[in-house]
Amino acid sequence: MRLTLASRLALSQLKIKRTRTAMTLLGISLSTAMLAAVYGYAESAKTAIYNAMGRNLGYHAVILAVGVVLGGIVITASIVVVSNSFRVSAGERRRQFGILKSVGATKKQIAQIILYEGIFLSVIGIPVGILVGLLVELLGTTVVTGAFRALSEDNVLNLDAAFPFVVTPWMFVVAIIASFGTVLLSAWLPARKAAKTPAIDAIRQKGEVKATAKSVRTSKLTRVFFGFEGALAAKSLKRSRRNFRATVVALTISIVMLIAASSFGTQIKATTNVVWQNVDATAAGQYYSNIEPIDPETVRGVTRKLREYPGVEIFGVGVRSESNTVSYITVDDDHYAKLCEAVGVPPGANILINYRQERVDGKYKVSAPHSLEEARGKYPDVQLDGELKGARVPEEIKFFATTELCLLVPEYAANNYYWFANTRNSAAFRDYCEKVLKEQISVPEDSEIWLHSFDLSGESKNVNTIVNTIMFFVYGFVGMLTLIALTNVISTVSANVRSRSREFAVLESVGMTKDGIRKMLNLESVLCSARSLTLGLPLGVAAAYMVYNGLGIAVEFPFEFPWLAMLACVAGVFAVTWLTMRFAANRLKSGNVIDAIRSADGV
Repeated sequence: MRLTLASRLALSQLKIKRTRTAMTLLGISLSTAMLAAVYGYAESAKTAIYNAMGRNLGYHAVILAVGVVLGGIVITASIVVVSNSFRVSAGERRRQFGILKSVGATKKQIAQIILYEGIFLSVIGIPVGILVGLLVELLGTTVVTGAFRALSEDNVLNLDAAFPFVVTPWMFVVAIIASFGTVLLSAWLPARKAAKTPAIDAIRQKGEVKATAKSVRTSKLTRVFFGFEGALAAKSLKRSRRNFRATVVALTISIVMLIAASSFGTQIKATTNVVWQNVDATAAGQYYSNIEPIDPETVRGVTRKLREYPGVEIFGVGVRSESNTVSYITVDDDHYAKLCEAVGVPPGANILINYRQERVDGKYKVSAPHSLEEARGKYPDVQLDGELKGARVPEEIKFFATTELCLLVPEYAANNYYWFANTRNSAAFRDYCEKVLKEQISVPEDSEIWLHSFDLSGESKNVNTIVNTIMFFVYGFVGMLTLIALTNVISTVSANVRSRSREFAVLESVGMTKDGIRKMLNLESVLCSARSLTLGLPLGVAAAYMVYNGLGIAVEFPFEFPWLAMLACVAGVFAVTWLTMRFAANRLKSGNVIDAIRSADGV
C-alpha cells in the first residue's frame, strides 16, 4: 500500500525525533497495559466471586463500577500525558508547518501529519501495552491466589483459594478501543491548533512564546541568591509557562498519589493495630462467663501449669465490671508485684489505671479520663493508692481498660480472664493451652462458661497477608500512573532544552560560558521542582488526611504525618528534573555558534 505524503512526513518525523518517539511510545504502552490489567482483574474478581458465591448481579455491578472508575482515571492521565507530547512535537515544528502551508499544504493535511503520528505509535504501543498488561494481571492473580490459599488454610476465608487468571476477547476489544481513542484524541487537540495557525505566523514563530516585560519580571532576591543565571532561569520558566506547566502538573500529580498511597499503607496498618490490639503475645487462653467468675486460686493453678511449657512467658490479666463505669482488673502475682514497685505503692494496694479505650459512634477512641486526685474526688468510697498512666500501662491491661474508672486490684474473681503467652511455636502452645484449660477448669454441662485458646501470631500473619495484598494493588496502580506522568516530564523537559539551542548560542555569543548555561539549566530544574513540591506536598498531605478520615469511619487513631513519604518525594522530584535536564543538555549539538543562531528550527 502506498503511503500518502502526510503519512510519510509523519513517519520520517518519528524516525528523526527518536527520544520523543520512545517516550511517547512508553506512555501509550503503559496506559494500555494499565487498562488491560484493570479489566483483566475485573474479570478475575468476577470469576472468583462467582466460583465462591454463585452468580450475583450486585457483585457484578460493583466490580464493573470499580473497573470503570479506575479505567477513567487511567484514560484521563493518558490524555494529559500523550496530548502534551504531541503538543510539544507540534510546537517544535511550527515553522515546518508554516512552510508546508506556504507551498500548498491544506489544513487537513497538516492535521493528518500529527494524527498519522498517533496512528503509527498506536500500531506499536498498543500491542506491547496489552502484552505487558497481561503479564501484570498474571503477576497480580498469582499473588492474590497465594494469599487466598494461605488464608483458606488457616480457616480465615472459606473460598476456593483461587483468583484465576482470566483472558476474554472483550478485554482486548475494550483496551484497544479505549487506548486508540485516547491517542487519537490526544493527537487531535494539538493537530487542530497547528492546522488553524496561519502560515506567516508559523514561519515567524509568532505567538509561540507570549511574553511581556511585566510577565517575565523576577524578584531581585532571585538574582541575589542565584546570580545572573538564576534570574535567567526564572525568566525562562515564566516565558515558557505552558511547557513547564505540564511538567509541574505531572510532578504534582505524582507527588499527591505517592504521599496518599504511602499514608494509606501506614494508616491501614494502624487501623489493624487498633482493632487487633498491640498486645505483645503470640498465643492466648481465655476463660469467660457472665455468671460464674473464675476463682483466683484456679487462675494461679492454670498460670503455673502454662508456665511449665518450655520457653514461654505468661502475662495473666482479667476483668470484672461491677457497673458500666467501674472495672476491676487483676493480673498474675508476678506482674502485680512489678507494677506496685513501678508505681511506688506496697503490695495489696489499689492502683488507678488512667487509660480508657471506648467505642463511640462506631469508632475506637483512646483517652485519659482523669488524674488520681480527680478520681479520688469523684469516687470517695474507692480506695486509690497510686496511679498508672501513659506508656507505663501494659498493653495487656489496656486491652480491658474500657470503662470510665479502671482499678488494678491485688486479687479479684474475674469473669473474663486471659493468659497471654509469648512463645516461638504459637500453634503448638495453643493446643497445649486448650488441654490445660480443660484439665484445670471444670465446666459443668449447660453452664455458661467458655474456654478458648488462640494463635495470635497466626491471626497477625493473616491480617498482614490481607494488608500486603491490598497494598500490592495500591502501590502497583499508583506506581504505573506515576511512570506515565514521568514520561511526560522527561519528554517535555528534553524537548524544551533541545528546542533552545539557538537561545543558548545567542547567550554564548554575548559572553556566557557553557558552565553558566549548565548552571542556568540546573537552576531551572530546581525552580521547576520547587514549584511542583510547593503544590504537591500540601495537596498530598490533604489527600493523606482524607484517607485518614475515610479509614476513621471504623476506628479512631492519631493522624500520622507522612514525613518519610514527603522526604522521598522531595528527593525524587529534584533527582528526576535535574537528571533529565542534564541528560538533555549533554545531547545538545556542540556546533558553531553562528550556525546555531542561523538554524531554522533551533535544534
